Amino acid sequence: MKPIILVTAGTRPSKRNMDEVFLYRNYEECILKEGGIPLIVGGMVLKEETGRKLSEKDIEELAGRADGLFLTGGGDISPEYFGQENEQTEEIYDCDRDRLEYHLCRVFMNMEKPVLGVCRGFQMINVVCKGTLHQDIQRKLGIVHPDASMHPVVASKGSWWEKVYGSEFSVNSFHHQAVDLLGEGLEAAAFDKASGIVEAFEHKKLPVMGVQWHPERMIGQKPYTQGGPDMGKYIHRFVERCG
Repeated sequence: MKPIILVTAGTRPSKRNMDEVFLYRNYEECILKEGGIPLIVGGMVLKEETGRKLSEKDIEELAGRADGLFLTGGGDISPEYFGQENEQTEEIYDCDRDRLEYHLCRVFMNMEKPVLGVCRGFQMINVVCKGTLHQDIQRKLGIVHPDASMHPVVASKGSWWEKVYGSEFSVNSFHHQAVDLLGEGLEAAAFDKASGIVEAFEHKKLPVMGVQWHPERMIGQKPYTQGGPDMGKYIHRFVERCG
């Protein structure tokens, strides 16, 4: 049987004054292409003032029925999750998504089930592992990684990335936050060549991995992002772990 993989989505207001669940299709398409069955989850932890929200037991039951978790890209994670005061004046956080993804990630890790994090999801894994984030890399480090910008990363010696893609390769980015203090149990696997920012990691004991860039946009003969290597092998590796 094909593995069932939970794929997280965000929420955003719609023109009809109702929140809608939102996810780019290339996330589910890359899972399907590599042999998994994506099951999209999002908007499930409702605002606490409504009196309706998923319990941790509900989340454990959901995790128990799935084979893997794919934490996707999206907006910033609220700094309360990594013990910092908010340094941004205009950022609006998706509190329901933060709560759902934080608990899902923690439960999957406790169950020792595979987790993949991309961009925001990469940062969420780090936060769950008690790491911290730079809230704005442009202000903190003078670095800008706008939508679909290509830049080189350097793979850690002996890492899966070095074995498959070589010691240096190009990736895409779209983020203004990044890993600062690496979380417990995580081992850096690739770094931004210019700044040294951690761009990929693996958990030392658990089937947990993540990247700061967007591999789902770098797959196939006509990828959304041009210029880097095909990242299908990375997604396949994750889906295979879930099988």
